Amino acid sequence: MEAKQLIKITSRAVEKLASPERRYIIAWDKEVKGFGIRVTATGVRSFIPNYRYRGKERRKTLGRYGTLSADQGRKLVMAWLRDAAEGIDPAKERQNEKKRMTFAELAEQYIEQHARPEKSPTAAKEDERKLRSVLIPAWGNRAAEEITKLDVTKLRTRIKSKISHITANRYMALLGKMFALAIEWGVRPDNPVRGIKPEQEDPRDRWLRPDEIRRMFESLAVEHDPIIRGALSFL
Repeated sequence: MEAKQLIKITSRAVEKLASPERRYIIAWDKEVKGFGIRVTATGVRSFIPNYRYRGKERRKTLGRYGTLSADQGRKLVMAWLRDAAEGIDPAKERQNEKKRMTFAELAEQYIEQHARPEKSPTAAKEDERKLRSVLIPAWGNRAAEEITKLDVTKLRTRIKSKISHITANRYMALLGKMFALAIEWGVRPDNPVRGIKPEQEDPRDRWLRPDEIRRMFESLAVEHDPIIRGALSFL
C-alpha cells in the first residue's frame, strides 16, 4: 500500500516533496478531494484524479508537473472529478475529445493553456503568430493525432530551403513542445518531432542589408507557397 500524505498542492509544495526510496508516494490535496500528485522513486511528479465510476475506484495519470503547473493540474483533475460526479466516464469523454481534436484545436489549446500563461508576452505572441500564419493553414483541419514525422520533415524542408535553417529550428521547437503537451493531454500517444535533429546554426547575428531586405520583400510578393509566405511575413 502506497504511502500517503495531505498537503495543499501548489508548485512550491510539489517541488518540496521528497522522492521515496522505491515505488511511489501520493500526496492528496487538502481542499479538493480526489486531487493527487504522485511522486516516483525516480522523481517524476504526475497529477492524478481519484474517482468512482459505476461503483469502481479509478485513477488516471493526467500529466507531469513541469509540463503542467500546479494550477493547470488542479483544473485538469477537477474537470475529471466533475464529470465523474455527473455520472460521465471521464476517460471515455476524453477519448471522444481526442478523436475530435484537430490540429487547429490543439493549437488553440496550446495558446490558451501553455503559451499565454507560461511564457512571456513576447514569446507567447511569437508562438501564436507562427501557429496562425503557418502551421494552422498547413494542418488546421487534420486530426492532431494524424500528423506524422514525414509531415513534420516536409514542412521543415520547405522552411529551411526557402528561408533559413534557424527559422526551421524555431518551428521544430514549437511543434516539439506542442506535441509533447498533446501526449500529456491525451491527444496522441507520441511526438512526431522526436528524433528530428535540429539544423546547425551559425551563432553570428547581423542585420540585413538594404538590398537583402528589398530582395526579401520581392520574394514575398511572388511567393506562391502560402506556408512560406506566412513564415516570411514576420521575419
